[in-house]
Amino acid sequence: MWKVMMRILLAVSGFLGLIAAVPALALAGDPVNQPGSAAAAPGEGELRIEVSLSERELYEYRGDERVNTFSVAVGQPDHETVTGEWGIHEVVWNPEWIPPDSEWAEDYDRKEPGHTDNPLGRAQLIFKAPYSIHGTDDLESLGEAASHGSIRMANDDIIGLAQRVMEAGGVERSEAWVEEALADPGDMRSVGLPDPVPIIIRD
Repeated sequence: MWKVMMRILLAVSGFLGLIAAVPALALAGDPVNQPGSAAAAPGEGELRIEVSLSERELYEYRGDERVNTFSVAVGQPDHETVTGEWGIHEVVWNPEWIPPDSEWAEDYDRKEPGHTDNPLGRAQLIFKAPYSIHGTDDLESLGEAASHGSIRMANDDIIGLAQRVMEAGGVERSEAWVEEALADPGDMRSVGLPDPVPIIIRD
């Protein structure tokens, strides 16, 4: 008699196990509902920028995932980079440099786009004038407190970041458009972003 009861219990247990497995099998075939699928993959999710002044690094996030880290130059002790939260609302390709209304810049003149003495490089991300993130070919300054308050990135790095910021900000430009802009350093192009990209600058 007990053998019959054991067979019945084993049959019931197997049936219940099959029922329990059905939701798991359904999840396995449906990536939208898989546990953890809310985590953003590289290139997906909301873009935001964070800058650590102490580490002298810029971090690019997609959702909760850090997808890029860049070495940057930050403000000198007498010209510190501001901390706070803003939105990047404009991307300028081949920007012109206009000396700020500051004592240190009194003896400087405007530098047109592409000028050899223009300190802004190939692209500029504007979040709080006169402060911005901009390109530079002075790679030795990266990782140092070397600027007058703005954040410097290598030109090669900011070109890619500027494209991604434009796209996240609601403005897409083709690769041909970017190549055309870069082909002529004197061709300044300003792109306003309807959806500013968040930026946080912290100590």
